[in-house]
Amino acid sequence: MKKLLLVGLGCVPLKYLAQALQPYGYLPVVLARRLAFPEQLQQEFDDLEVHDVDIHSAAAVLEYLRSYREVFRDTVAVTSLCDAQFPLIETLAAEFGWASPGPTLAWLSLKNTVLALVPEYSPPSLCFKACDALQLDLEPIATWGKQLIIKPALSSEGRGLGRLVANEQLPAQLHQHLANSGFAVESEWVLQQQVAGRLLSFEGFVDGGWVRHLGVTSHSRIGDIEVACTYPAEHGLRHAITERGWDCIESLVRRANYQYGYFHCQFIQTATSVYLVDANIGRCGAGTALELMASAHGLCHYQLLAHMLLLPLLQASCPLSPCTHARRAPRKTLDSRAYSTASIRQLQSLTWSTVRIGKNIPYAVR
Repeated sequence: MKKLLLVGLGCVPLKYLAQALQPYGYLPVVLARRLAFPEQLQQEFDDLEVHDVDIHSAAAVLEYLRSYREVFRDTVAVTSLCDAQFPLIETLAAEFGWASPGPTLAWLSLKNTVLALVPEYSPPSLCFKACDALQLDLEPIATWGKQLIIKPALSSEGRGLGRLVANEQLPAQLHQHLANSGFAVESEWVLQQQVAGRLLSFEGFVDGGWVRHLGVTSHSRIGDIEVACTYPAEHGLRHAITERGWDCIESLVRRANYQYGYFHCQFIQTATSVYLVDANIGRCGAGTALELMASAHGLCHYQLLAHMLLLPLLQASCPLSPCTHARRAPRKTLDSRAYSTASIRQLQSLTWSTVRIGKNIPYAVR
């Protein structure tokens, strides 16, 4: 059987991975730190070929694959369900001659790329390299207000994200944040106006350059902690809000010439508009997003996962289309996270670089 190598996936897709790919002639092979997953999911690895590798180190991944070439002899393709891994995916595809989702996904995984493509839909931003921070012209931010966001151009799970205050101490704050981030001096960063409002994510996929809408997810938070999300949530949104969100995605897809794959575009909704804050091109949402969408649209969870994985690889030859079998009027679904008041307070005391939301939290989909 042909092997499909996965470098980066979440807890929920792990449950459906074997069922998803085997009907289409693929044996899933996973690179992951097995012990990084919750204890209750360890049994899901029993039916999979798993290699214990630190996927956050490109050097470690390359060294491992080069050392065990014979083990991966039947591999025909490599992909990921984590957009930050797509640059590495393309490196592996070029090194070993495997099929992959293509360089467009690697390009769009960079936040500064997305900002350059759709600046009119994004908050005011400055893009720079860490090594150039001391020479950064901060004058443009004078009109942004006091609260700023800083984030790496390439990262996942909030790693490296921080909040700064636009005052006379900003250069020192910026220098300290970069020095403590753990990122290389050549890493690229985005300094951005903080936009306050409701977090929405627009879900769907692109098939032959055609944007297919699945729905909008509304995320409920206490501070920075996501405690619930509702899908679909369009019924409570003004038409102008949803129209601007979909227009942004259409513009991004067209300007990037993005042809095949999923997206999970996150926006902040204000009283009058929405602003793109994270494009997440090439994957669906994390957490229970796969289960929420499958339940809402009346689809098999493993078939929806198969479409997410195979569409970017097989493109027009992909044997699946969720729109063929989907429920026309999606049922409302809710993902609630079982946080206590004490755990909320504890989580809020942590930084985004130290907490991984939902990692060991029980989910309930209703």
